[in-house]
Amino acid sequence: MVSRAGGSRRAEERLRKEAATWFARMRAPDAAASRPAFEAWLKADPERQIVYARLLQRWGEAGILALSDQQPARTPSRGRPSIWRPIGWSVAAIACAVALIVILPATSLWPQGWPTLGIGDQRLTTAVGEIRTVRLADGSSVTLDTDTAVTTAFSPSKRRLSLLHGRARFDVAHDPSRPFIVWADGATVTARGTLFDVAVSPGHAAVVTLMRGVVDVQPAAPPIWRSPAPKAPIRLAPGQRLAFEKSFAAPHLQAALAVESAWPNGRLVFHGEALSDALAQANRYSRQRITLAEASLGQLQVSGVFPIDQQPELAASLGATFSLRVDQAANGDLVLTRSPTTTSNGPS
Repeated sequence: MVSRAGGSRRAEERLRKEAATWFARMRAPDAAASRPAFEAWLKADPERQIVYARLLQRWGEAGILALSDQQPARTPSRGRPSIWRPIGWSVAAIACAVALIVILPATSLWPQGWPTLGIGDQRLTTAVGEIRTVRLADGSSVTLDTDTAVTTAFSPSKRRLSLLHGRARFDVAHDPSRPFIVWADGATVTARGTLFDVAVSPGHAAVVTLMRGVVDVQPAAPPIWRSPAPKAPIRLAPGQRLAFEKSFAAPHLQAALAVESAWPNGRLVFHGEALSDALAQANRYSRQRITLAEASLGQLQVSGVFPIDQQPELAASLGATFSLRVDQAANGDLVLTRSPTTTSNGPS
């Protein structure tokens, strides 16, 4: 039987070797033909982007660029096929890249202060309905909301985290020498000694909400093969929230609602929210969903404080408030149905 730890190590090793192979291809004479496939591979997973960026950094800092095109071209010897140079270059690049990301981190020759893959990194997750707080190695803490995944990669010079999906609250320990950077949906949030939330959900805008301190939000580093001028970061003050679409499109800065900070305590707080939006939030915490028999009921406005992951109680309370009937579907979901006395604005 293969342990989860062993499987994780093999997956990391495979990812590093994939990065090394792409590194070599993108430095071969026929790199242009491989570029579309490379871009697709890189964009498909944030962890690939992290591994490839580290490889690029190590390649440059280790001085291996002496093999680059800056060297004078050598004339192939007579009779040698012209295909020799690209093949030879690819083999050399793969060998050096694999050495950089697989072998050197385990040796005493690896310079101190560079992050090493797989050492001290964590993947933190929660199940549906679970909220938990994890203390990090630097003294910071992260509270993960329901169905959330966060990865951490700390080094002596930086603290890097990625919010893969869900929502998390970061309570950052002050350390001026090591920036605390959270990657989320195409943007980075940089903070020191700060308390803030980051939320990412499929099909919706990512949201950064600041409770204490200062954070800078800006697009993540552009794809490695492009280098446009970086955009200035957007600085948040306490009580502000920034929503943006994927890849930091159309950022929108506005005042945050106080009720947005209640979720770590296991409470859902609504203040004049549409019933459809309130149920979307509540359904994240339970596999038993609350649905509406008619879409028009979603326009009803909800205010109140409700415990998380108590769907029958929430459905009963909403039913009593709006004179709705609570039915149970065959799959166990709870369905709010209009009663004869219900109007579009609530109970008559």
